[in-house]
Amino acid sequence: MYKHLIAIAALLAVVFAAQKSRTPGGPDAEFRCCLPDIKCDACRANVTSELLWRDRALATTFYPAMKPIPKQPSLVILLGVSFWLFVGSFILNDMIRWTNPWAGFLSALAQSGIYGIFWLVVGLIPGLLIAGLYRWRGWARFRTIAVILPSIGVFCYMLSWLITNPPTASHRFKRFTGVDFPSSAREVRTNFTGGGIADYDDAYLFHCAPADTEKLIADLKMESSPSDSWTRYPPSPAPGWPKPSAWTESPFYYGEQDGVGAFHYILLTNASRDEVYLFVWCI
Repeated sequence: MYKHLIAIAALLAVVFAAQKSRTPGGPDAEFRCCLPDIKCDACRANVTSELLWRDRALATTFYPAMKPIPKQPSLVILLGVSFWLFVGSFILNDMIRWTNPWAGFLSALAQSGIYGIFWLVVGLIPGLLIAGLYRWRGWARFRTIAVILPSIGVFCYMLSWLITNPPTASHRFKRFTGVDFPSSAREVRTNFTGGGIADYDDAYLFHCAPADTEKLIADLKMESSPSDSWTRYPPSPAPGWPKPSAWTESPFYYGEQDGVGAFHYILLTNASRDEVYLFVWCI
């Protein structure tokens, strides 16, 4: 037992002595090892300063300073960004599709709670799974993008939907009625509202060839109704437009989409049938 303790003590003594007697390595080693022998304090200070300057220059040349790794945002912040990115895609969509962007913004904002329910499935659950995977594997790169990636996908999809289905008169009319907008239509005025859980209520005012008016009535399978039928179908015209009530002497037509009532149509036209007031709405 004592032999082992003596051997260990001897070994530690040898290591300690070697450490004390080791000549400093690296650049300027001959100067570093002689620093204790310099008796002049001022000279020793000058040599030390020079060595420090050389060390700094060497580190800058061969070991450039590494950029500090930016601090990762917390998971709560990332989920908040994911939520508003998801909801914001619908808000942006309604702002563009409504004729009045401010009204579209308020409508979509009021529905943000409903959109949030869908975000729980599309954004929250995948985001938590991705964050858990990153933590389990010890990954750090692209963590921010990965957590909000599902919401980014929804945002990109809504942008592509706006591009492929622009809120123009012809596209919107075709989408809701399945009928082509009159090719001869001119001086077209539109007022679009609705989206999400908000009922659609679209108004069109335009001039076109009488033959296109007749074709539109036939394609929408509309039937002639008494002019006072307007009181039973109250969609409002756009602000600043002529009131349909002033067209009481004009022919009045009513129709429904495929007869099931998903969308309703009201059409008023003048005696020469070259001016049309058309409403498309759902309940």
